[in-house]
Amino acid sequence: MKNTNTQIQDFDTVRDEILVSLYTNNPQLFDQGFSNLINTLKSNPKLSENYQKSIYQINAITKKYNKKAYAQLNKWLQNQTRLETKNPGIIDYNTWKLNLGVDEQTLKILFATTTNLQLSTGCSNYCKRCNEWALPGVRKHFSHDAIVKISENLASEQNNEFALYSASDPLDWQDNDKNITHLIDNLSSKNLMPAFGLLTKIPKGREKLFKQLMAKGIDLSASITSLNRKRISRLEKKINKAIPRQHDTDDLLIPAGRDEDFSSIKSSITDSYGTEITPDGAFIVAPTFTSALNPTGQKRIPINENTTFFIQKMVGAEGLKFDYFGYLRVIDLNNRTYNLNFLLDAQIENLLLDDGNYDVTQPGMISLKEYFETFKPAAVGKRKNMLPSIKKRLRLEYSGQDYEDKLEEYENLCNQNFVNILKSKAVRNFLTSIKEYLQKHNSKRTIIYYLRRQEIELADRASDTPTNQNRIKTILRQPDSDTFRLFNQLTFLLLNNPDNLLISNFLNA
Repeated sequence: MKNTNTQIQDFDTVRDEILVSLYTNNPQLFDQGFSNLINTLKSNPKLSENYQKSIYQINAITKKYNKKAYAQLNKWLQNQTRLETKNPGIIDYNTWKLNLGVDEQTLKILFATTTNLQLSTGCSNYCKRCNEWALPGVRKHFSHDAIVKISENLASEQNNEFALYSASDPLDWQDNDKNITHLIDNLSSKNLMPAFGLLTKIPKGREKLFKQLMAKGIDLSASITSLNRKRISRLEKKINKAIPRQHDTDDLLIPAGRDEDFSSIKSSITDSYGTEITPDGAFIVAPTFTSALNPTGQKRIPINENTTFFIQKMVGAEGLKFDYFGYLRVIDLNNRTYNLNFLLDAQIENLLLDDGNYDVTQPGMISLKEYFETFKPAAVGKRKNMLPSIKKRLRLEYSGQDYEDKLEEYENLCNQNFVNILKSKAVRNFLTSIKEYLQKHNSKRTIIYYLRRQEIELADRASDTPTNQNRIKTILRQPDSDTFRLFNQLTFLLLNNPDNLLISNFLNA
């Protein structure tokens, strides 16, 4: 399994080729991409969970656009499911660590930043509308001792804010004669239970386990779907007690699983930044918009011997407060914390996909459109009015030079001329990142262009698109200008041509 990460990267290229072929109506490119995929499947009988998730995404595409390819791929997936679910494997701690291939110091930072500990691979419930695209049927489990060892390592890094599930159901977990109740008993006795409760679909045949956990007072809630709603209602009558419910709706705000249309941009499914541990390895996870680029609404970056930093953990409200287009706070392998001076590819993709629709951005998280509003006179005036109370607060938190520095920072944000400079710098930084990204990712450029094609067509017909540097500078200098509209216009020019001369000259000026 040591080559799993390489497989995932290779597959991303194949998936992008297939998407581009469909978006551009190029049957020859589709045949080439699909042929590459089939050859990869034939030469790799054992594939990672994330790789297989991606194949299911392609399968959803082919079902809509190419029935023959769908039948061929669906046959492979069904066969793979039969093979892997027939005798689920058990992954012990040493095997997991060996496959990961990182040193002890890297492991310590991994454990400190963990937000999800996935007990199993695959899910017995297999919701066809799963945002996580969980694999159908349980494929493998962490061993009981592996989970305890990982939990001990998490505790040693003072990390108890993590979930015992991700693209799986905690009640599916087992290791020979041990089930989830044995695991919870052991973790509880060692004070290793996470602060976050268990979320379960209550799979068929697991009702007894659920009742046992409820009797122990474990923090539990049920994720409701059309597959389990009636069954859970019957269970509530049997135990004469209401079961806390989540996701109890027939309407999905975000296309998921077989509902994915591969032509829309929706909100992320998560607000957390950090690390995910699975039986296949470990991954740095960052929220993204849910789209054909990232159908699970998050980017998973494999952790391996080439990993040089981890994103500092942010969960819940803390993650929502972070501007997705801001420079991430990271921890290097020497345990030093600092801010990156560049945006990750996932963040640049978010910049390119943010269409200003408030439904796309999670409640509580600032959108790019709202961000540009903070440079306008109305926002500057509000900050000026708050200056006296800000001074009092800073006096309580800082002293000496630290106080003077923090006060100067805030006073600068009350100065319209200074704020205009910041706005111009932000636009230039974003455009520079986007240009470099698009120059390296031609297929993704085509995908993003397709996802925003209607807006691009409207912009092409508009008469106010800047045609020279002076016009761009003039708009940026105007305090009340619509910077978000300008930014989109310039972004569309780059999507048409990453080497656009107007923008190149603007950035080089």
